[in-house]
Amino acid sequence: MNFIFLYPLWFWAGDLGLITNSHFIMNSNLQSLQAKSAIILGCPSRYDGSPTRIQLSRIEIAEKIHNAYPIEKWVTTGGAVRNTRVEAEDFKMFMVKRGFVETSILTEPKARDTIENLKYSFPIIQSQGYESTLIITNFLHQIHTWRILNRFFPKLKKEIFFIRNVGTVIRVEFLSQ
Repeated sequence: MNFIFLYPLWFWAGDLGLITNSHFIMNSNLQSLQAKSAIILGCPSRYDGSPTRIQLSRIEIAEKIHNAYPIEKWVTTGGAVRNTRVEAEDFKMFMVKRGFVETSILTEPKARDTIENLKYSFPIIQSQGYESTLIITNFLHQIHTWRILNRFFPKLKKEIFFIRNVGTVIRVEFLSQ
């Protein structure tokens, strides 16, 4: 029974190359992340400005990390894609309401998709002097994000961490040219 339940996860992990190489790290602790910055990928808010379940899941992962690990800078990313609400600004507002320090959150308000989320956020992180960052999104979106990272950002060092009671997090290291 457990094998049948885990088979889709095994398939996805194999499809992504996570099982056959060292990019997938199970049962990690937060200290193994070795990053002081994090990017929370965008997702449209509801038309009335309230958070969606997907937004809440991303914020909950960020909150768990925030409560147990010293992230110095957060970047929320995403423009007004499906409505007039700027995703990055909404994420920042939701995070501040949950106790994040407002000055520790930078926004990237132009991105319209995951590729642009990363393309526009990486320079912000690097301009702050960070050599690595975490990418926070919900589990199924991480599969999409991982593929984008491998296709459009092949020179970055990438790892996926599964952290018990937190979720999965991608760590990216900017390699010097």
